[in-house]
Amino acid sequence: RVSPKTLVTFCTNGILLRTLMAGDSTLSTVTHVIVDEVHERDRLSDFLLIKLRDVLQNQNNLKLIISSAALDADLFIRYFGCCPVIHIQGRPFEVKEMFLEDILRSTGYTNKEMIKYKKEKQQEEKQQSTLTEWCSAQENNSKLEPVRPRSVPRATEECSLLCDDGDTVFNQLTEKDANCLELWLVKEMDSCLSDIWLHKDTDSFAQVFHLILTENVSVDYRHSETSVTALMIASGRGFLSQVEQLISMGANIHCRSSNGWMAVDWAKHFGQTEVVDLLESYNASTGFGNLDECSLVRTSGSDLSAEDRELLTAYHHSFDDEKVDLDLIMHLLYNICHSSETGAILIFLPGYDEIVRLRDHILFDDRRFADNAHRYQVFMLHSNMQTLDQKKVLKSPPPGVRKIILSTNIAETSITVNDVVFVIDSGKVKEKSFDALSCVTMLKMGWISKASAIQRKGRAGRCQPGVCFRLFSRLRFQNMLEFQSPELLRMPLQELCLHTKLLAPINCPVVDFLMKAPDPPPALIVKNALQMLKTIDAMDPWEDLTELGYHLTELPVEPHLGKMVLYAVVLKCLDPVLTIACALAYRDPFELPTLASQKRAAMLCRKCFTAGTFSDHMVLLRAFQAWQKARSDGWEKAFCEKNFLSQATMEIIVGMRTQLLGQLRVSG
Repeated sequence: RVSPKTLVTFCTNGILLRTLMAGDSTLSTVTHVIVDEVHERDRLSDFLLIKLRDVLQNQNNLKLIISSAALDADLFIRYFGCCPVIHIQGRPFEVKEMFLEDILRSTGYTNKEMIKYKKEKQQEEKQQSTLTEWCSAQENNSKLEPVRPRSVPRATEECSLLCDDGDTVFNQLTEKDANCLELWLVKEMDSCLSDIWLHKDTDSFAQVFHLILTENVSVDYRHSETSVTALMIASGRGFLSQVEQLISMGANIHCRSSNGWMAVDWAKHFGQTEVVDLLESYNASTGFGNLDECSLVRTSGSDLSAEDRELLTAYHHSFDDEKVDLDLIMHLLYNICHSSETGAILIFLPGYDEIVRLRDHILFDDRRFADNAHRYQVFMLHSNMQTLDQKKVLKSPPPGVRKIILSTNIAETSITVNDVVFVIDSGKVKEKSFDALSCVTMLKMGWISKASAIQRKGRAGRCQPGVCFRLFSRLRFQNMLEFQSPELLRMPLQELCLHTKLLAPINCPVVDFLMKAPDPPPALIVKNALQMLKTIDAMDPWEDLTELGYHLTELPVEPHLGKMVLYAVVLKCLDPVLTIACALAYRDPFELPTLASQKRAAMLCRKCFTAGTFSDHMVLLRAFQAWQKARSDGWEKAFCEKNFLSQATMEIIVGMRTQLLGQLRVSG
């Protein structure tokens, strides 16, 4: 609330931008503008800096101060033209850093897969030797064993497992570990994979697929003498259709053979360019970042001690680097709570899904904490949560009660909790990324930057010396980007183009205005965004806003979804369309399980929600409606587990619906 007596106004970047849309004169009585945390480089802060730099040229009385604890000073000095820089010393207490290797060494953490890896390590040398023979084998080597005849199952037998009647079958399946397979299955799978590689016997794939579907052999089954999977073999031999089929069955493209190759490496080594293109495009579409730690340790870990190298190698073999190790976090939590009596614990997680899962671990699943729930206060912080819920975390807990805060990167800068003494940093963040060629927006998990890591460390030690536990190695920290990639370069620009028309001078084209950003987006992407806005009638051919365009600037969703919502109001079908729009704006609520058998079950669950409509949008709507009914009956968690849905995503969609509906009411 602003009045004539107001001296200082605290607001977000978005609010200030809205104010500036009324004209530059809105800042005529303002003497100073302070933009904090500019290192985050979100699209609104960069967009705001473009406008403020223009305003500074016309208003000599205005002074702009930009600040951050981890600022790329050189970039902004160039951008604003030799502006003065002031360094202010901060952080009154020392914060001790412990990287992943330190944590593994000091806490003695281990898991079943780490123990298993150490036992199986002796087999690797033998597997590598056999693998070398395979790779050097000639296509027509007369010494190779002939292909033995085998009965090939009919295609109808396999397809019957994927129909509606198979739903109950797949829900009962549990993918078998190679050690649990019967001897005849191991021999049969090994024989099939050998024949495919050594003799290019594509017919053996039918038997492989049959065993995967009927005997529940893992689609990532490893040849017992070489450790290669069917996907690696198909990639190396260039069998494109089989590669596509294995991926559709849930094969993991990130698995590595004993020589360290993934499927794409097999394809590259043997010159299978079509397979390389397929695997690389699939890798991009799944939204995985460069999170492979095994390769990093192997190629750049020469400075590590033998003990640390062994610890990191065993750990990374035991855990999928594309995820967050909640078991390790629980192990750390237990150690902290039993070694120190006071001090809040702040845990940085990539997204709301991980926050909800860890909360459930603490409150319900882990008896060490669940049986002593009165000794802990668990708070969740996320940008989509209500402000009232966020304020609760700032209060000090009663004596004898430990505060545990589960947060996304919002706690890096936006919220400061003074009594935090311990920080657990997963080192990962979920960011939206836009593919300009396919016009698809993806939510990718990736490593944070060094600047963000420094910010997270700084959350500890504000009231006393603190400790920052990093769930990544020193090696990974050294290989992180210095600063996060600007959001302006990895987001769809349609929404910004609409707002540009309200901010830019009348005769300034949208492209020219956005080219004035600290890191401007490619002109082609801006032009594509403008073309899309013209296609949906938000702009006329002269790039002026239409009446629809003005309405779309008021909605907090992408323009094409905003148009869908506005038309739903006119056609009196707002409630279902609101759900669909929010699901499309955030993310697909269906989760992709790790086990191949569960992936097939998830596919069948999703198919059930279509109800014969053949519509992805109706799947989202019916799944949400069924979840709402389950929530009213008090069994929403079990419903989500049964149907492979994300409880956290459903809760976010509820919040987005409320926000969007409120904005529609305000707009009239």
